[in-house]
Amino acid sequence: MIGYKLVVMEKNGRIMIPREFRGSFLSKLKVVRQEGQCLFLLTEEEWSSLQEKKLSGLKGANLRRGNRILFGAVFEVEMDRQGRIIIPKSLRKLESLEGRAIIVKTSDRLEIWREEKWQERMKKNIRKKP
Repeated sequence: MIGYKLVVMEKNGRIMIPREFRGSFLSKLKVVRQEGQCLFLLTEEEWSSLQEKKLSGLKGANLRRGNRILFGAVFEVEMDRQGRIIIPKSLRKLESLEGRAIIVKTSDRLEIWREEKWQERMKKNIRKKP
């Protein structure tokens, strides 16, 4: 299933991943910050693919900078038996995530958005003509 769901984040950063979105998202996951946008929730395989895509072709100082940006914004989390994860405080603070959030299921990842940011993005997408 793809789509999105509204969830409530507890004060400690715990959120429940909707059952219909869990699929391959079991056990250890990577939470990656997409600066100024949202958080990605990735399986180990998807994390490896993202690393290759983001860092391929970079050399020298650009590679070092890419490594700092990519690896400096990733955390490993575990999903419990009820499908809950805890978003690290530093990521919640950077993306102003608290209270209500939107979880989006795409073809290869989950995205966690601050509700207001998601609504802004959807309004922009509607205004754009294909």
